[in-house]
Amino acid sequence: MLSGFAITQVGDAHIARGKGCEDHSTCKHFHSFALGTDVIISIVADGVGTCPLASVGSSVATESLATFLERALQSAAFFAILKSLAQNADEVVLKLIRHAFSYSIGKVEERACSDGNPPEWYDTTLTCTVFDGTNAWWGHAGDDGVVALTKSGEFRMVTHRHEGSDACSVVPLRERSSWEFGAEHDVASLALMTDGMLDYCVSSAALGNLVDVRFLQPLLYSIIESTTDLDETHDSWNELLWGSLETTKAYGFRVRDRVRDDLTLVLASSSSAVQSLPAFDVSLIDKYHNELHEKSQELQAALRMTANARFAEMARAGRAIESNQRSSQNE
Repeated sequence: MLSGFAITQVGDAHIARGKGCEDHSTCKHFHSFALGTDVIISIVADGVGTCPLASVGSSVATESLATFLERALQSAAFFAILKSLAQNADEVVLKLIRHAFSYSIGKVEERACSDGNPPEWYDTTLTCTVFDGTNAWWGHAGDDGVVALTKSGEFRMVTHRHEGSDACSVVPLRERSSWEFGAEHDVASLALMTDGMLDYCVSSAALGNLVDVRFLQPLLYSIIESTTDLDETHDSWNELLWGSLETTKAYGFRVRDRVRDDLTLVLASSSSAVQSLPAFDVSLIDKYHNELHEKSQELQAALRMTANARFAEMARAGRAIESNQRSSQNE
């Protein structure tokens, strides 16, 4: 059984500033006549906070992408056309997702034109997956991310954060050259997150993109065999992200004390694959913390070396200037 849900909540930082939620997400489960099997499409988008109509951009991007993918995956005729242009199954679905991204940014730009505004006012990220219970195909633009749990029990972030050269800004959907597409096989479950949750669950690229298995393991190992299971799992994670008293006591911390941005978390899972997973190795939690500590130490040492080298270079430059000044005075 395939199952999934999407949770999006306004972050405390936005609430404090009187701002609405700029994230949007969706998760849809249906039968794909094109693929001949059930699939789940999952989508997350995060409007760029410095843009005045970011929330509109993320909403339009999410809805248009979902519409395109659902219609295309239910159309055997459209899929046959793509298949005639592709070498293998991965290439067919990835071509479809690329077309969907083009359609989505087109709809965002169409909305901007209709409103009489510059398209950059609607800048947003956009990330999606198509999951059939084993294969996960994805498209990605921005600093959201996808974490996959493989059938061998490995947690791995399969996407890359698309950040500006300052490592603070984000490269939005509008920058088509940054679009990233890929496929992951032998997948049991997936989690999609916008940057607030992603940065909480996965370390930065400088720290090795290490996945915090302590937090994501209960989600990705969820066994969902009925609509009741699905509702209960959704509600428990929704409460956890809101930071209710009960969940705070149960987990020993409040997520919102650590994530001030909007919170978006989407699950796509195969219950049969999850049930066949090897038992979770609790030593992975200690391994994560040890590796994170080692990476932090290495990064700090590298930064100190870089800083020392810069100071030495500045000192040499200063001495050269003083030497030139003395030479000029002597002349």
